[in-house]
Amino acid sequence: MDVSEYFTYEPGSATSGRIIYPLPELQSGDHTLRLRASDNVTNISWEEMTFHLTDSSSPAIDQLFVYPTPASTIMSFNWIQSMDGPVSISIYSVSGRRIITLGNLPGRTGYNQYHWNLLDGDGDMVASGTYIYVVSSGDYEVTGIATVVR
Repeated sequence: MDVSEYFTYEPGSATSGRIIYPLPELQSGDHTLRLRASDNVTNISWEEMTFHLTDSSSPAIDQLFVYPTPASTIMSFNWIQSMDGPVSISIYSVSGRRIITLGNLPGRTGYNQYHWNLLDGDGDMVASGTYIYVVSSGDYEVTGIATVVR
C-alpha cells in the first residue's frame, strides 16, 4: 500500500519527516508494521516495528522491574500501566508460601511505583532469601524474582 500521501517533511528539512496513517481496527495481539521507502535515485530502506495491542477493557502491565534487588530495607516495584485500574502485588517464598498480598493498590495510566517495606503479612521482617512476586491487574499478570539480604 502506498502511504506517500500521508508523509510530511519536517519544517526546513528535505530529508526527514513523518507519516501519520490511520490504522484500521486491529484485533488484540501481536502486530508488525513494515515500511519501505525510496528516494528519487531509488535508494531503498526498510524499517519494521512490532507492537502488542491489548484489550482496552483491562489494564496491561508492562516494563515491570524491581529495585533494588537484593534489597535490605525497602523494595520498589515499578511498571507502566496501559490504563487506570487496581493492582495487586503478591509475594511468595520459593516454596510457594504466600508472604503478603498488597491488594487493591491504585494503578494509574503510565508510570507507577509502589514501595514494599519488606514486612510479611504479620508485620515481621522477611528473612534473607529469594522471593517470587506476582503483579496483577485485571487479566494481566507479571511474575518475577527478587532477593532480600539482611
